[in-house]
Amino acid sequence: MGETVYALFFNDHLINESPEKEELVRLRKLFVKRTQKRMMIVSTRRRRAKSVGKQLRQKGV
Repeated sequence: MGETVYALFFNDHLINESPEKEELVRLRKLFVKRTQKRMMIVSTRRRRAKSVGKQLRQKGV
């Protein structure tokens, strides 16, 4: 986890000059993908919870 955060804070011009550029770019993409997926999961969970609450209220429970 530490290296992904490190890659995110790396300046782009530094990445371009470094030999391990591909590795850092790959880590950054991986990190972004992982966080986006997590955010999507959270939002769907929230939406589901909201709709379930509405259904219960409509039934008059």
